[in-house]
Amino acid sequence: MVEEIMVKRKILEEMSNEELLEYINSESRFVYEAIEMSYDILIKRGFYFSDADKSRIEKLIEIKKEKEAQFKKVNTWDVNTDDESSNLEFYSQKSIWYFSVFFGVHSAAILLAINLFIISKSKKAWGVILFGCIYSLLIYLAYKLFRIYIPDYYFLILIFMTAGGAAILQFYFWDNYLANIKYKKKSIIAPLLICIILHFLIFIILFF
Repeated sequence: MVEEIMVKRKILEEMSNEELLEYINSESRFVYEAIEMSYDILIKRGFYFSDADKSRIEKLIEIKKEKEAQFKKVNTWDVNTDDESSNLEFYSQKSIWYFSVFFGVHSAAILLAINLFIISKSKKAWGVILFGCIYSLLIYLAYKLFRIYIPDYYFLILIFMTAGGAAILQFYFWDNYLANIKYKKKSIIAPLLICIILHFLIFIILFF
């Protein structure tokens, strides 16, 4: 946990004052830790805050901290979901995990990329899509290879590879690009139907 906080602070320390000010505005959608660290970094840089600003920011941190503590009591994942006050809609972490497992890492990467496009992180989004496609291709090649040379264990290895891809999407890409942002859960009905139809068509083409 301490290491994770240090990593997040290092990311924030690389930002400009203008970017950090977005974290501490009254409508901030970020978690309290990010707001608190941004405030502390700005103070250490010598940024001037009036007494009214200090009072507002400290109150914002306390309110966020209380709300997040209550939410974490009943949630172990998607801890940044805030359906009441957030105006952003993301595909949730659980959705991305399940799409990785059932429809392939590439499909989950597209969902994560859509989240990034929503907040105008286009370069990062395309990077996530590229990762998902390359990783899924590697899984396919591994499937062809392991089925020949390790027929007794190839399916188990593929499960581990798929889980590994899902973990990278969650614990690297999400934690680095989306970890501090509050969001509403976006409906998965549309991508779910698309994936089901595409996989059904692929099945028809391959076997009939």
